[in-house]
Amino acid sequence: MHYVLEPAPELDLVAGIEEPDAGLLPKYMQGVKLPPDEAATVKRVVVETPMDEYPDHFMTLHGPVVSRRFIEALSRNGIDNFDGYHARLICPNIEIESYFVWNVVGRIACIDHGRAEYTTYKEKIARIQSLAIDESRTHGAKLFRLDEAPAVLLVAHDVRKAFASLTGVVLTEAEGWSDDHWF
Repeated sequence: MHYVLEPAPELDLVAGIEEPDAGLLPKYMQGVKLPPDEAATVKRVVVETPMDEYPDHFMTLHGPVVSRRFIEALSRNGIDNFDGYHARLICPNIEIESYFVWNVVGRIACIDHGRAEYTTYKEKIARIQSLAIDESRTHGAKLFRLDEAPAVLLVAHDVRKAFASLTGVVLTEAEGWSDDHWF
């Protein structure tokens, strides 16, 4: 069983990663490692929402941002197919250094096309009305991007405890999941 990893919906956090020429899907949202010169660059994350404490996980227009605590929790639980690119949160009245632009490395094509319901545009999945996973095609992966829809991050049932103490994280059962709330 797998879960879709999403930011907590109650977070009303407006932020963006300053990324020249990022396009609609930056490299770190495609499931591939960045070249060393790009990975070494500190990413600027401009946060418009003042908060007393920022969550361990939140989404920006160009991808997920996570805390050091988030990275450490994954590592402690044997999850290693990700990169964290140092980020500086530029917040109202403060700058915070202990965050990362998070890149899940690896994509797996595992949609059960016979059971899933989705809409395509130019032969690519544009919207998912009801997700269905062919578990036999995940090969026991703990964390990965859905190849057919790379913005969707999937987490295996046996490692969901790694996310339990982290703020800003919601894990929704993948079977039947819809992206309606994203739009």
